[in-house]
Amino acid sequence: MALTEARAQGWRTLAALQSRIEVKIERALQDEHGLSVNEFCGLHQGLTSSEPSCSAVFPAAPTSASWSPSRSGT
Repeated sequence: MALTEARAQGWRTLAALQSRIEVKIERALQDEHGLSVNEFCGLHQGLTSSEPSCSAVFPAAPTSASWSPSRSGT
């Protein structure tokens, strides 16, 4: 099924809103607690191992396991 322009625009809007929310969360973590998202995710995972990982909240956040120089474009 081909995306209509209206549906494609809706997805672009949703992605932009998600990005804005993620930036606000990242800034709040850093400003209020001095933590990066990766640090928070590590702490959260260690404390609540039965909970879903932070990748469900921050799917684009790189982790040490998923990042490699060959994939970063540099």
